[in-house]
Amino acid sequence: MQMKLTETFDSTDLELIILLQEKPIANYSLIGKLLGLSSPTVKRRIDGLYSKVINRIVAIPKYSRLNLVPSSIFLEVNYTNFDKIEKIIDLHPYLYFRVRTYGKINGIHATFRLPQEGANYLKSFVKELINKNIAKNYLFFEHYSDYTIRGTPRFSAYTSKSGSWEFSWQKWISTPKDKVSRKDPIDDNIEPPKQKEKNIEFSDLEILSLLSADSRQKNVNILNKLTEKLSPQRLSDKLQEIKQKYISTYRVYLNWGVFDFTEVIFNVKTDSDFFKQLLSTYPPPFQTTFRDYVDTNGRKGFLLYLSCPPSHLIDAFESLMKISNDVELYLMNRKQQYRAPLNIKAFDKKKMDWIVSEDYLVLNLFENKI
Repeated sequence: MQMKLTETFDSTDLELIILLQEKPIANYSLIGKLLGLSSPTVKRRIDGLYSKVINRIVAIPKYSRLNLVPSSIFLEVNYTNFDKIEKIIDLHPYLYFRVRTYGKINGIHATFRLPQEGANYLKSFVKELINKNIAKNYLFFEHYSDYTIRGTPRFSAYTSKSGSWEFSWQKWISTPKDKVSRKDPIDDNIEPPKQKEKNIEFSDLEILSLLSADSRQKNVNILNKLTEKLSPQRLSDKLQEIKQKYISTYRVYLNWGVFDFTEVIFNVKTDSDFFKQLLSTYPPPFQTTFRDYVDTNGRKGFLLYLSCPPSHLIDAFESLMKISNDVELYLMNRKQQYRAPLNIKAFDKKKMDWIVSEDYLVLNLFENKI
């Protein structure tokens, strides 16, 4: 796989992309100092990358701190129903990510962050899609809290001479267990709180929602979008507090089509302890997201989202088969996906709690949509 730097972006743009992976919310001045560029040049180049390579740079909230837990579904859908079901799913107030997938189940994969008591309504929502002949079948996964491992791409693994990424999946998966950290990589900050968060203010949620849509927007833009008037200094103080308390990490989403990467999901049905420790200790040089789950039959497993060169796909598949005899592969359609920011409209400001009801999470989603 040869990256076409001259056609899409040059070596300076690549340096910018690498730096943004490390410092996604750094200001133009700092980036300029690190790369030897002026602030206006950095801004111009980053603006250009947004139209070619960068999809979004966003904050990933600590959803468990917000009393929201993850669930995932795969829906089997006839091709003629794709547009219809996407419009309905995109209306779900707790949608996190939705994409078309092709594999054992051809259709839609979606993940949600919703209140604990909303999981049963999500199942009712899925069953209603089937009852109305919009979907044919489904898989449902409940995840352990909001535990996620996210790996960022390391462009240092790319060799320009050979036009290839230097990484051996077979050596990686064969790493001796005594070389892998035995410490559970779960961060205490993402474990479900023992009681509901009481100290969060509505303005904090508004700010977090805006950052989950675009973490590089200017403070003045944030101030203009808030329902509560804040001084610039008060916003600055809140941003620091929110970063420490409610933001897990920042993510740079790239247009992997530029790199001729393939985006897939592996559904691996096995205990995930060794794999998640390996992934945390020695992450591959590609963008990855790991989530373990319990399915509707009580079976444990994990989902691995991977963006990599097509030449690495078979090796990745075979490496996973070394730890499980039951591995499913789903191709993702990068042109048909949607990432939803934290939806502040799903929060009842008067009750200071998330909205949960059958009308809100099931019935209203189908009104005038089918």
